[in-house]
Amino acid sequence: MKKLRISIIGNSVAIRNRPPQKSPDNKNYGLLLEEFLQNQHPDQIVMVNNMGFSRATIINVIQNYDEYIASMPDYFIINIGVSDATTREIPYWFAEILNNPKQSWYKPLFSAFHHYCIKPHRSCFVKLRGKQSWITKKRFRKYYKELILLLQKETNARIIVIPINLANDRIERIVPGSKENYNQYNRIIKSIANESDCIYLKLDELNSKEHYPDGIHYSLEGNKLVAKKLFDLLERDYNYAE
Repeated sequence: MKKLRISIIGNSVAIRNRPPQKSPDNKNYGLLLEEFLQNQHPDQIVMVNNMGFSRATIINVIQNYDEYIASMPDYFIINIGVSDATTREIPYWFAEILNNPKQSWYKPLFSAFHHYCIKPHRSCFVKLRGKQSWITKKRFRKYYKELILLLQKETNARIIVIPINLANDRIERIVPGSKENYNQYNRIIKSIANESDCIYLKLDELNSKEHYPDGIHYSLEGNKLVAKKLFDLLERDYNYAE
């Protein structure tokens, strides 16, 4: 029996459903895609391995590339960029302290300072920092291209890349400058996809109100739309013959 293996490389956009839903309406596009494919091809084995994790930047992904290669899929789906491109009120090292699961004597001090002093005035601090993102466009291009080349060198997988969802007014109000950044980083993603013979998944049908109301993560309807687009792509691209 033939197997179709798919590995998703992503950040929280690949794993979240916003607003949160109760089962069975809490599925991300990876789970939905697996269901669509399995229902259409019950005589095949379909495995979608979602390897996404929260706050993943392209630097984090590059550091874990051995894990992705070891999954040896037929397709990689790359859903990276929003963590890199979003403008930030604090530098990356500060965020690492806040999100480190290991407790340290100074972590409560940093957490309290962020919660009471910085977060209430987040947009102001973003502007004070010059609307900087965690990963510059130059570094993002360098490492995104490197990731693609590594995956292509070490596996025979086809690569599908997903663009960053365009920022809505809520995101731009909280972290100003992110809307333009998302456009610029998407142009980088698309150009690398074209240069590297990857499949760029067009998601022009998405609208924020229905498909990603928080400005970043897909709603249930958004996840369904992305899963359907991926399903249609794979139906055209993959050979299901024994």
